[in-house]
Amino acid sequence: MAHVQSCFADRRGTPRQGGLVEHSRARITFKTSIPPASLECLEQFSHLWVLFVFHENTNLAKGAPKTTFPAKIAPPRLGGKKVVVKIEAVHDRCIEISGHDLVNGTPVLDVKPYVPADFVPEHVVPDWVAAETDVVTRAVEFTSEATASLTELVDAKLSSFYSNVSDLKTAIEQMLVLDIRSVHQGRGQAAETQQFQCRFDNVQIEFTTLEECIRVLSCTRYTTPHERSRLLLRQVLLKQRQEEE
Repeated sequence: MAHVQSCFADRRGTPRQGGLVEHSRARITFKTSIPPASLECLEQFSHLWVLFVFHENTNLAKGAPKTTFPAKIAPPRLGGKKVVVKIEAVHDRCIEISGHDLVNGTPVLDVKPYVPADFVPEHVVPDWVAAETDVVTRAVEFTSEATASLTELVDAKLSSFYSNVSDLKTAIEQMLVLDIRSVHQGRGQAAETQQFQCRFDNVQIEFTTLEECIRVLSCTRYTTPHERSRLLLRQVLLKQRQEEE
């Protein structure tokens, strides 16, 4: 019935719980078959349940045909505070949300306003859920060049969700402080000689992990493979024209 346009371009960087990146932003856009009247009064609620499909789930049963229904359909994982996603705005067939863990393109099956009756004061979870993470928390620092580039991107209105650099910067910090690297990349460990990349919103981020902090080295506008191909072709044609002259 709807799809998500998210600041999390892919699985890398998407938090395990939406509340971990409170400044994350997304837009749920409903199909034209869903009348706007269906969302009337929704803006009077502060939070929303979202029932969605893990469309990028790689843990499907081995040998399962591609036509098999996705292995798991569930609302986002919930933290102890029972926060789902925060409603920022509602207009036409769109719901602007924050504090989520939805990957860009996520199919949405249903939404439901969060009400006090949903609260479970005495809940029980397995030990592995309650256990503290083993990742060493490091502060996130931006180089002056990265901050300047990020400011230029926002000023040029190239962000899909952020109108000021402070909010975008905070969201990136909340994502990177979780150490989004895989175990094979040394998650939790310093790697001063290595540089890593990820996407957030329309920003390509390059960072390194030091003992004392996670340092953002650069923030550039993300270009799609199609855009890069067109740019390369334009450069080749320009070079040929210059040689002919």
